[in-house]
Amino acid sequence: RLNSEEFFQGIQRERYVFLVGNEEENEAKTSSSRCRNPLEGVYPHGRSGKSPKEPMEGFFHFKYSKRGECKVRMIKPGKYTPYLPTPDGDVSTPYKEEGSKTKPMPSGKYRHIASYSLDELIDIGWDGAMYSSKTASGNYVPFVAGYDSDDSDKYEPIDIRAGKRSGIIGLPPNENGLYMTIPDFNNQGGRTLVALKNPT
Repeated sequence: RLNSEEFFQGIQRERYVFLVGNEEENEAKTSSSRCRNPLEGVYPHGRSGKSPKEPMEGFFHFKYSKRGECKVRMIKPGKYTPYLPTPDGDVSTPYKEEGSKTKPMPSGKYRHIASYSLDELIDIGWDGAMYSSKTASGNYVPFVAGYDSDDSDKYEPIDIRAGKRSGIIGLPPNENGLYMTIPDFNNQGGRTLVALKNPT
C-alpha cells in the first residue's frame, strides 16, 4: 500500500495542470494548440461538405476598409473554425474585427496573406478559413481577421504556383466540388447551396 507522499509522486504532473489567470489569453492558447496545422484534420461531422445534406456553412464577415467603406467577405470555414449558429438559422462570424494589422514593406507595398508561410499563418491564428481574393486572381486564400487584403494597398507579387504547392492558395483537390451553404441576402436566415470550385 502506498502512503500519500508516494501516491502523489507517482502522478504525471502534466496530466493535471489546469489553466488559470487571463481567461481570454488561455482560450487563445488552447485554440492555437488545438489547430496547429489547419491543413490537417477533418471537418466536423454533419458539416463535411461531402454531400448536399451535410454542407459546410459559410458566413459573412463585415469590415470597414481603410477608406471607410463597408466590405463583406464570404468565408469558407476551415477544419478548426468556430461554429456560431444563430436562432434564425444563419451562421455568425466568429471573428472580432479590429482593423488592419498589416504593415508595409520597405518598398511601401504589403505582403498579401497568400504569400505567408504555413508557420507564419499559424502564428497569427489561422484556423483554415479562406476567402476568394481578386488580388490572387480569384483563388481561395487564408482568412485571418485584420490580415486580409485592402483595395487601397499595393502588394508584393504573389507566387500563386508556390502557394498552391504548399496548400496555402486554392482549394485542395479533395475539397474541390464540396458543398457549402451561404447566407441568402433576399431571405433572412435563409441559406443557398453552392458547390465549391477553384477558378479555371
